[in-house]
Amino acid sequence: LKDYFQIVERPTSSVDHETRSCRERFIMGKSDTKLFNIRRGCNNNKSFYILHGFFQCTDYFDFIEPIIKKELRFQPNVKKAAMQRFEKQHPGLWTSNVTKVGVHIRRGDFMSSQSVAIGRIAAPLDYFLAAMDYFMKSFPNTVFIVTGPETGWAKKSLKSKGRLEVVTDSTPAEDLYLLSACDHVVISSGTFSWWVGWLNQGKVVYFDRYPEKGKSLAKDFDPQHYYPKHWIPMH
Repeated sequence: LKDYFQIVERPTSSVDHETRSCRERFIMGKSDTKLFNIRRGCNNNKSFYILHGFFQCTDYFDFIEPIIKKELRFQPNVKKAAMQRFEKQHPGLWTSNVTKVGVHIRRGDFMSSQSVAIGRIAAPLDYFLAAMDYFMKSFPNTVFIVTGPETGWAKKSLKSKGRLEVVTDSTPAEDLYLLSACDHVVISSGTFSWWVGWLNQGKVVYFDRYPEKGKSLAKDFDPQHYYPKHWIPMH
């Protein structure tokens, strides 16, 4: 993470300290109460805990959101590379008088039989069209910016909806920065999109049919603890 974010390194020493491990019980949308009680189990602050999990539940960090967002500021080299690539492909667009709406699309692995079996759902075309309609009605000068592996699908499927610009040959870190730096964002299903939405400072539209009800991924899932309250549900 330190390669991409300006995380403050906090040196620690293992001398006279006990190292313990703790694994989160849930994948997403529900908090594991034992993680909140870790400090109580520490022996006079002489225990280190290595945490394993996804931690995709707003309960974990709603109360320290400003601190987390300060830690997750992008490294200057990531921002520079992303903006140089964008400017080369779309000269002058970023600083022009338009409303930039980032669009992240995840299909690929979410459409495999294994993913479908556990409840993963790739956000469908109708969802993206509805989200784009929403932003075009809200902001007349909207430009949709698509990054990631599904730019080909986007150009083919979304070209009839407003102005669409794609960014190609970018790295995942550059994609994450560009999308989070847009004025607003339309996210897909999955972890990467969730963090795009969380780091974005504008309106966030999300696909509210993920995960599929009745499947294993939805067993402990509570959308109220997965999607921040100010995000906009759509399908």
